[in-house]
Amino acid sequence: MLLTADMGGTKTILALWRADDASPQGGEPFFRQRYDSGSISSFADSVLQFLREAKAAEARIRAACFCLAGTIVNGLCTLPNLNLTLDLNAIEQELSFIPHISFVNDLEALAHGLACLKPKDLLLLKPGQISYEDTRGLTKAILAPGTGLGQAAALAGGHICRSEGSHADFAPRSETQWRLWLFLQRKFGHVSWERVLSGAGLQNLYEFLQAEKAGAPNFTLTEPLPTPAEITARAAEDPHSLSAEALDLFTVLLGAEAGNMALRHLAFGGVYLAGGIPPRIIAQIKEDLFMAAFADKGRLSSCLDAIPVYVVLEEDTPSYGAWSLARQMPGD
Repeated sequence: MLLTADMGGTKTILALWRADDASPQGGEPFFRQRYDSGSISSFADSVLQFLREAKAAEARIRAACFCLAGTIVNGLCTLPNLNLTLDLNAIEQELSFIPHISFVNDLEALAHGLACLKPKDLLLLKPGQISYEDTRGLTKAILAPGTGLGQAAALAGGHICRSEGSHADFAPRSETQWRLWLFLQRKFGHVSWERVLSGAGLQNLYEFLQAEKAGAPNFTLTEPLPTPAEITARAAEDPHSLSAEALDLFTVLLGAEAGNMALRHLAFGGVYLAGGIPPRIIAQIKEDLFMAAFADKGRLSSCLDAIPVYVVLEEDTPSYGAWSLARQMPGD
């Protein structure tokens, strides 16, 4: 067996795979379970619980690859949206019956997982000059808003460029966005792209627009902010609501940063919108707001015409990437 985990800020997916599955595009996991990441205090204990649920406590696991929503340095990974740090050495000791264990960033795993996807796992938002079948050797950019914001690139030749670009400076493009930057700067100090393109970012946009309506830059909500799911639901119900305005602003910002990613990496293999949010707001992304912001790059706007844009529909893409990496790990 091979064991994989995809641990994000909201959910953790553990899966067992048959090690002898030779499918180049990834077979189906033998057993898969989803957990609430916030309820996990011991990662190793969660793995042991999962193996008991799979009735695989005695199974021979050849290798495990755990993809994590955080930066990995010297075997340590801090997941900023969970206030949790995992230590590879400690986990290797706690799970000593697994001979080979590795950590990988979740966006790096997702980038590897793109090679495992089938056409049905992707939604083409904007065609480029090259068909999907011919993009496999070209650079791809990945933008994944969910609990946080992930960014990565799958470079031509198969190398993965890891990134913490989501924590780079947010760049406003209009007077409204300048006021948004000032509102968030007063609240957080540093204003990053993750402050606007994530679940919490959508809430920040809603709060900003509420302050704009009140005409008070230091306005503070007296009632709880709606959740990201509530904002998207209300936007669908009432296109004239504050929630719909917040989602429109989110869509514009998503298009702008997707275009930035396309230019940074010359991603002629496509820009891939992954994470938990894009599949839930496809109707908004299909509208002109996203595409106009994506292509609005001044003298290089024409360059964006050649670059396709996809939404990744397969939730388990990082798990497929972890499966692919675990298969490459040495046997006993």
